[in-house]
Amino acid sequence: MRIEVLSEHPDVMIEEAERERRRGAVEQQARVESLRGERGQARSEGRWPSWVRLAFAVSRAKREATRQHLASALPTAREQQMLAGRNAERRVADELAAALDGEWVLLRGYCNSRGEIDALLLGPRGLFAIEQKYRSVRVFIRGDEWEAEQVDKYGKTRGARFAIRDKKGRSPSEQVNEPAAALSRWLSTNKRGTPVIPVVLLTHPNARIGSIQHPTVRVERSTRRLLALVERSQYALDAGRRADIERLIRRDHEFHKTKKPL
Repeated sequence: MRIEVLSEHPDVMIEEAERERRRGAVEQQARVESLRGERGQARSEGRWPSWVRLAFAVSRAKREATRQHLASALPTAREQQMLAGRNAERRVADELAAALDGEWVLLRGYCNSRGEIDALLLGPRGLFAIEQKYRSVRVFIRGDEWEAEQVDKYGKTRGARFAIRDKKGRSPSEQVNEPAAALSRWLSTNKRGTPVIPVVLLTHPNARIGSIQHPTVRVERSTRRLLALVERSQYALDAGRRADIERLIRRDHEFHKTKKPL
């Protein structure tokens, strides 16, 4: 299987989080340098009361800079979660590549006007839109309403249930269904109408499915089960049609990436 990266949105998010984590230390060090400059000027002008006050201010600022430097040296829990999710996405890609032949392609990081899809899997048995979630939770699904409860590695519940939604208020099924539907319309407009099969893949090893009622997407817990879904697909795409679809996917992605950068 061929793997093509259209965009590395997880890496961008991780880099932004790291910059944010280090920003406080950088700003505090700049404050130390600014106070030192004021202290030096006060001394050169003989303003001794100001010099004493600024000497204490420099000392306090240096202690705070040291504290923030130490705090910024280690990734936050959010960063660790994002890193684990990014690594899980790459692991899934590797597992798919090991199982599928050269007729398949995995397009990672596709985006359109309705959002981003973690991966599009295109091959002889169809086109699959895959949204991956790396969370140690038990999920309860009713249509497009998703709730979850935290679970430990033994499957024991911790805390109350909560809704799973992105920053736009969308559940995982809506996150993948909306851009998948937009992609389907784009292909149809270009006379290459093809069903886009949406899938939510739970990639955390502790993830569980509590209940599912009236699901709007397929929900799978492993790459093996995803591959079984692909194998059961009744759709058939020949090489020429797949090439056309991939070309249209890339064209659509580039248009929306330029119009609204990730």
